[in-house]
Amino acid sequence: MNDIKYFIILIISLNCFSSTDAFAQGSIFTNLKNPVDIAQNYYDDKQFEKAIPYFHQAIDENKNVPDVIKLQLGECYYRTNKPSKASKWLGEGLKSGGLDQPRFFLYYAEVLSSQGKYTEAGTFYTLYRKNTDEVSRPKNKLEGIYQLNTFFEDTAYLSVKEVIAPENSNIFSPYIYNDQLYGVSNKTGHPAFKGSVSDYDLFKIEFFNNETIKIELPSPINSNNHEGPITFFDEGKKVIFTRTVTTREKPQGVLKLFYSELINEKKNKWSNPEALPFNNDGYSCGHPAISEDGNTLIFASDKPGGEGGMDLYITFYRNGEWSVPVNMGDEVNTEGHELFPLLIDQTLYFSGNGHGGLGGMDIYRAIVHNTQVVKVENMGAPINSQNDDFGISFNADQRSGYFSSNRPTKSGDTDKVFRFNKSLVPTPHLSGIIMDFDNNLKVRGAEILLMNESGEVLEQFFGGRNGQFRFQLERNKNYKLMARRKGFASEETLVNTSDLFVDNQLIKLPLVLESLLLQGVIRDKENSGFIDGAKVILVDETNGHFYEYTTGDDGMYDFIMEEGSDYSLFVTKEGFFEKTIDIESFGLNYGLISYTVDMNPVISGEKLLFDDIMFEDGTANLTEDAKTELNNIAKVLNAQKFYKIKFYVHTDSRGNAVENMKLTQERARGIKNYLVLKDIDQDRIQAFGLGESEPINKCVDGVECTEPEYMMNIRVEAELTY
Repeated sequence: MNDIKYFIILIISLNCFSSTDAFAQGSIFTNLKNPVDIAQNYYDDKQFEKAIPYFHQAIDENKNVPDVIKLQLGECYYRTNKPSKASKWLGEGLKSGGLDQPRFFLYYAEVLSSQGKYTEAGTFYTLYRKNTDEVSRPKNKLEGIYQLNTFFEDTAYLSVKEVIAPENSNIFSPYIYNDQLYGVSNKTGHPAFKGSVSDYDLFKIEFFNNETIKIELPSPINSNNHEGPITFFDEGKKVIFTRTVTTREKPQGVLKLFYSELINEKKNKWSNPEALPFNNDGYSCGHPAISEDGNTLIFASDKPGGEGGMDLYITFYRNGEWSVPVNMGDEVNTEGHELFPLLIDQTLYFSGNGHGGLGGMDIYRAIVHNTQVVKVENMGAPINSQNDDFGISFNADQRSGYFSSNRPTKSGDTDKVFRFNKSLVPTPHLSGIIMDFDNNLKVRGAEILLMNESGEVLEQFFGGRNGQFRFQLERNKNYKLMARRKGFASEETLVNTSDLFVDNQLIKLPLVLESLLLQGVIRDKENSGFIDGAKVILVDETNGHFYEYTTGDDGMYDFIMEEGSDYSLFVTKEGFFEKTIDIESFGLNYGLISYTVDMNPVISGEKLLFDDIMFEDGTANLTEDAKTELNNIAKVLNAQKFYKIKFYVHTDSRGNAVENMKLTQERARGIKNYLVLKDIDQDRIQAFGLGESEPINKCVDGVECTEPEYMMNIRVEAELTY
């Protein structure tokens, strides 16, 4: 999928804009004399195709050209979908480093993946991960490389064949509804993209004598703008589709979602499209996928505040209006792009470039419940390839359908539609996830039993941290599946393998919580990342029993608690201050209790905010939580005798400034005196009361603020020094 297609159909940002004449000012760049300056101006203006010859001229005229020029030339080829040339110049430019601009590591890794050079790509994904703040994308990409062999398991049972399109046509994003195929293609009479923008509309696609016939959908669904993709519901009487609209904030265009109803079936007449209420002139909303009842809509958007790029959002139609769209979370969304969703019951299909895969964009499927995606799987080859694969749709049998790809064939490397068909698998497999749907969570550490019809246990599997399982089965047999874990009620699920095909459906094993479940995550307060390897200890204060758990890379922990007991939670991790929390469960006998534990790292020379060091209102009396936090600090100071510590005590601007200064000084003395009682040498402790002199927000004298804004300034910070 060329970058120009991102502009026409995705409208992510100007970063995806390539070789067009849409920016008239581009022509003035040729008045410059230095080819580097001309290339740089085109590059900065995102006109990558036009920058390429001037970068080449600069390199030809100066063999000692800076490596950044080679890197930018490589990026131009990457942006215009020329992987072999991108690989050459990115590789040349990265020979001497690249640490100061780690995005080039990502581009090079992506290009290497698209060439099937996965081992080399892994090296550069690793370099990108170490030199950027991005988390999910490089992690997913590396995991995909480690699991690469699983992406080719089903190639023998899936046939893929190109659908021959009319000459000079690009067709992509196929969509099947009521046995009719629809798609997005360049308008009748317009050539496909060959260096300039073509207009794209929605078409009905039919086949005659092995040839493709495009029938343009009527106005007002199609217009002078770009349209597509589309989704139908309510027996085909209603549609939601994507249209590109220029706005003052985004003159290059944004995607918007529109709704229309069929008002005359015989004449195929549709109502004037209405924009959905959550469209925005400043960002895109497009690529709709809707449930048949019309009450659940998933779409792609680059709305600010997401995981990055285009994310998937979900909204519900209730009481005659759409709810506020909710980001579907980091299980599905990454720092890359997630697009082209398709919703079938509780299975979500989508395309993206932020999860692990074979290169370019891949097609994935996931289980979705309410607003949460709980499992993402790459659909593997031959659906996915080293190129861009996107926009899948299924026939009613769920064994055949269509998808689009720009993989090279005899007809070229433009976007085209492929037909796929699944055959029976001699040894089918069954995979899935264990869910507590009442509380919308994955059940970790459950045991899964695979049984025959008589209830005899054939195989046991432990879901581990991610609650996922996988069994290999025999054809034409009945099985029983059951998950169990302490504190949950179990239910059996029946499975018949006579109709299990390649790309088996994902099974959701239900468990119902019947006890008190304590669940949460351990985070690094300094950078908000999850803490791997933290020891979490739950102590039953009633009988002294304790239970331990060590977190994985998702930072999560959970415990089943007994009714009527009091608990304390202790968290330890080398390099962090310990944390102690009293768990309040009075009067509860079942349900979910959630605690996110933020831990302060032990860092010399940096001020850290200690939320739990608080005082009784208007006094210098330490609260019990404050004493607990100071006890943890004392443990660090006693263990590391070379550390000293400074405390900075602040208050808000309410009241008299002089009195506020006196109060914080008293509080500072109280902190120091408490630590001295814990056998910390007083020469190692400094404590300063700063009153209201250092607010962290606008709340100074004379400024009206809310209670939470005032409270932000009432704080205690600490700094460790050698």
